[in-house]
Amino acid sequence: MEYRGRQFVFEESVRLGGGGMAEVYLGVRVDGPIEHVAFKMPSPDLHPDFRALFLREAEAAQRVSHPNIVKVIDWGADPDFIAFEYIEGTTLDKVISARQGEQRLWTEAELLGMFRQLVAAMEAINEHVVHRDLKPANVFLKEDGLLKVSDFGISKFVGEGARSRTFKGWGTLPYMAPESWTENRVDWAVDQYSLGIVFYELATLQRPFVGSEDELRQQHLFQRPRRITDLVPGLSERLATLVARMLEKQVDRRFPNPWVCA
Repeated sequence: MEYRGRQFVFEESVRLGGGGMAEVYLGVRVDGPIEHVAFKMPSPDLHPDFRALFLREAEAAQRVSHPNIVKVIDWGADPDFIAFEYIEGTTLDKVISARQGEQRLWTEAELLGMFRQLVAAMEAINEHVVHRDLKPANVFLKEDGLLKVSDFGISKFVGEGARSRTFKGWGTLPYMAPESWTENRVDWAVDQYSLGIVFYELATLQRPFVGSEDELRQQHLFQRPRRITDLVPGLSERLATLVARMLEKQVDRRFPNPWVCA
């Protein structure tokens, strides 16, 4: 079946993955030079209210251009689809899982290199949108070490009014900022908090908070995580303080913008 976008025509082939909201296939452009893409389509049984928001992801991602962000190639409707650049590599959650099994920590120099890439990506993203679902599963790691942030499915445009939490959710529970659990309005500070969780997980190979939804809510709202130097003594206090400040419960105690920590 052909999928006609705003500029190009595509066909999907091998399924790459998917979840409750969308399915992802390896796709190919068929109206010109061969170009492989990651081809994303809403799940067939997706509720119409959620389906209406599907192409917002393309609009959100298309506003952002940066080497550390997965690029939108094209999108279309009837049927709905989004074609992204195809990344040959893996995602950070899979890398973390493999390193957990080997107990193989990154060095501080390696961590700082990854942190700077992710901060640069978030700087570009937060000029236009609030991502709201930053987590290792949404960060690709290429073979050359380049990191690329993906998945703008629940993003909010900067300056846009709040969307009901019950309508599409605020993110993934282990990475959600305290204000995402209690308030209707969110801004770039939720992305800084989520990025702090990602940094913590990269540094220690474990999440600061685990448990059921109720337990995670209480931990994000009230519990201070252990410092990363308690878990990995070889890391610097400067790095531990950076991560701890990103994970402050009160927004005004975090960094005053999402990328000053670079």
